[in-house]
Amino acid sequence: MKSVKSALLVGLMCLSIPGLAAASRWYVGVGYGSAYSENADENVYAITAPMTAPVASYATSYGASSIFGGYQFTRYAALELAYTDFGTYNLNAIDAASGATYAESDQISALSMSFISYYPVNRVFSVFWKLGIASTTDSETCSSSSSPCASHSSVGLTPLLGIGGNIALNPAINLRFEYDEYDNIGNTYWDYTAGTFSNVNVSVLFRF
Repeated sequence: MKSVKSALLVGLMCLSIPGLAAASRWYVGVGYGSAYSENADENVYAITAPMTAPVASYATSYGASSIFGGYQFTRYAALELAYTDFGTYNLNAIDAASGATYAESDQISALSMSFISYYPVNRVFSVFWKLGIASTTDSETCSSSSSPCASHSSVGLTPLLGIGGNIALNPAINLRFEYDEYDNIGNTYWDYTAGTFSNVNVSVLFRF
């Protein structure tokens, strides 16, 4: 009887320690962070080049939110699908000489599939790297007081690279932080935010 009680006690202790209990392989999660357009400055310069001493206001970064789900095959490997909303970036410019105005709004998002490789440092913390491909959309609307401006959407495929860390708060809930980079988003001829995007975010992962 004592041996049965001892076995039950050991089992309960293992369940209370993150990482010792068997965690479910399926998971979903939500994240939030900050995205940054690394090419916005030169793109704005190119767009406003025809203007005389342009006065421009624009954003190079914005809050980014994401939802994702995946399947972890082993402690070391997982496959993940994610949708990321990079937010809406707005450019407003005024020609100092003529008073002509130009406005552009870019709504950017990505649907991605990634392979994730984990390296467990201990029972609670692991580091990981991510390699994937993303289908990106840049929906641009624009207006100009001096010439016609056609709104459009740019859709494309781009490599996705990432690195981060994962903390197992318990067998069912993980806290994850990561840095992701998308090689090319948007059309460099039209979209002022087009080019490389980086995203730093924190997410909560639920296993079921």
